[in-house]
Amino acid sequence: MNRPLFILKDNLIMPILATEARIFEIKKELDQNTSDVSLNGLFLMLVSYIESMQKEIIKHYLKYRPEKISVNSLEVDKAILVESEDFYFLERIVTDYIDKMPYWRLSILFFDVLEIKKPKNENRILNIKRRRNDLIHNNLIVNFKRKEIQQDSINASYLLICLKEYENYLSELKSSISVAFINFNKINALENLWHYTFTTCNQKLTMYSFR
Repeated sequence: MNRPLFILKDNLIMPILATEARIFEIKKELDQNTSDVSLNGLFLMLVSYIESMQKEIIKHYLKYRPEKISVNSLEVDKAILVESEDFYFLERIVTDYIDKMPYWRLSILFFDVLEIKKPKNENRILNIKRRRNDLIHNNLIVNFKRKEIQQDSINASYLLICLKEYENYLSELKSSISVAFINFNKINALENLWHYTFTTCNQKLTMYSFR
């Protein structure tokens, strides 16, 4: 008998809700500070929040569905073997696997593993990520002949556009996960565990309450 699944829809959505709250905080900060340094920092945080959200969701999912890992073999750090208790061993392996993955690959894996459609504004989100990469890696341009220095910066209008795009992105992502994992609730998780543990027991779980 296959081992029970303990994936919960609410746990998959939790990082999205946390990211929505962070976007709200960025909006409040934008009302108070529009210096170049502040705008650049808020923009970089915005993009990183989304990437962190994807990492947390995929970590939670793969912890219970390791067969979805796209490679046939994984390198395991010795520290994981030494320091991990049995209960956390698989979680540490999955975390190590995800942390070593480049973000562009993580974004592809995210939708492939969860088997959900990409939000309609995915291409605009990719352009925002490219803008973030340019801001980090191509921020400083020096004209040595003229002794001029140019630095790239995000303006408030562009940041507001990005915030709106990410709000739409998160809203659609939340809806897709809610539909795809509608049956992944606590009651069904407990029922799966019950049948897995008591494979020869005819006692029905519905006689018991669960919170």
